[in-house]
Amino acid sequence: MPVYTPVAQNEYRNADGQPDGIDNVLNFLTYLRALPKNPNMIAIYGPAYGTHLGKIWTGEMSVEEATAAMDTIVDGELG
Repeated sequence: MPVYTPVAQNEYRNADGQPDGIDNVLNFLTYLRALPKNPNMIAIYGPAYGTHLGKIWTGEMSVEEATAAMDTIVDGELG
C-alpha cells in the first residue's frame, strides 16, 4: 500500500481486487507513524520472523509457540 496518502486514496482505492474494508485501511492512514529505527532489525528479521512464521505456516509450531520464540529473540536483540 502506498504511504503517500493522495496516491492511496485515488489509484489504490480504484485498483482491481481491493478488500471489502478498503475504507478502513485508508482511514487508518491518518494514524500511521514511523517506527523507531533499530540497527539490529536485519539480524532480528530472518531468525525471528522468517523462521518462525515459516514454522507456523508449515504446522511445525503453533502460533503461541512461534510468537513466544519470536518474542525471546526480539527481546534479546533489543535489550
